[in-house]
Amino acid sequence: MYVLDDAANFTNKTLPVCLLIPETLSSQIAKTVAYVIIIVCSLIGNAFVVYIVWQSIRLRTVINFFICNLAVSDILVAALCEPNMITQLFLGNKWIFGTVLCKLIVFFQSVTIASSVFTLLAISGDRYLAIVFPLRRRLSFTKAKIIVAVIWTVSIVMMAPLIYAQRVKTAIQGDYDVCIEEWSPVFEKEKAPRDFTVVLFVTMYVVPLITMGVLYFIICLKLWQRKLPGEKSSRSDVKIQAGRKKIVKMLMTIIVIFALCWLPLWLFQFLIFFSRDKYPCIAFNRTFYFLALFLGHSNSAINPFLYALLNKNFRQGFKQACSCLKARKYETSLPTSARPSLLKRYRSEQSLASSRNSLAYSPNKKSNFTQKTLSCFVLQRNDDSNTMTTGISYNRRSSTTSETFRRD
Repeated sequence: MYVLDDAANFTNKTLPVCLLIPETLSSQIAKTVAYVIIIVCSLIGNAFVVYIVWQSIRLRTVINFFICNLAVSDILVAALCEPNMITQLFLGNKWIFGTVLCKLIVFFQSVTIASSVFTLLAISGDRYLAIVFPLRRRLSFTKAKIIVAVIWTVSIVMMAPLIYAQRVKTAIQGDYDVCIEEWSPVFEKEKAPRDFTVVLFVTMYVVPLITMGVLYFIICLKLWQRKLPGEKSSRSDVKIQAGRKKIVKMLMTIIVIFALCWLPLWLFQFLIFFSRDKYPCIAFNRTFYFLALFLGHSNSAINPFLYALLNKNFRQGFKQACSCLKARKYETSLPTSARPSLLKRYRSEQSLASSRNSLAYSPNKKSNFTQKTLSCFVLQRNDDSNTMTTGISYNRRSSTTSETFRRD
């Protein structure tokens, strides 16, 4: 993928006369604050997504497993790639971090983007099989894990040439180093990066988006087709269909946002490779470059908010996770001798609640806090079933009526 390197790409050519507008201190601070916000939101939001799915047994489905993989990709982008943009704001195109980081930062950014695209494609395929062919055998967790392993392997192999191409060179001015994409001497200097970009654009953007568009078009026809006159549906079927429609709407929104966020960066690269004569200064346009990359990176921070906004289970999970953090803080503030008594009190209240067939029951207002907080971090063995009960507790009524994010 193309990385802005200003004059470095014009070493053997006549430099165009372009006006380079230097970064002001106020713009540097504003852009830094914007990047810090999306880094923090991405790390915290996607960590919450993984935590919620891991803690809730009810949410451990194949779809959520793929979403966790998408969240891990976003975490890697925020942790490994986005901080480099902050350094570029203050250092410009000067590279002071050595050859290894020059290769790895661009490589990991490209790998995580490829992983996100292929994960979205895998989710689309799973939804297509589950909805269009409901009688076929569902995708198992074992197969889902294999698919995720294949996704990362293919992504790494596809981006492996960048490890060769990314290198540190001395700028044409000769007083500082730059990290650029240089394919010579093995490949042609001008043609290789252009062809590689086209291949990535087709395999990581055009083909996956067209495929997902076709799959979701068929899924929508299946879900929203009208029933034949006289054909009746049970109440449970109606609820399942409604849940599936919510899932499809959420996933389609995620795909559209992903495509829109990364489109400007692809446009920036194509203008450089195919319209340099018409726009000779496009490679020097730092504002366009920053906005294109910032919008692509912001996608990693947007996804967790989409999950919470469009899916009730994740929305409840986010709220419950926040309560759990408060509960853990409350637990650590207690003396060690007081914790067993609280655990005993929690178990007695759970037993009383079960006898009244309501997990939401609590004998008094004070115990309501105990029940809500201790249920987040209690880890105990169920002697009757020899199973481990852990994680976020949900109201039984909501877990039976909500059909979103299940295997069907």
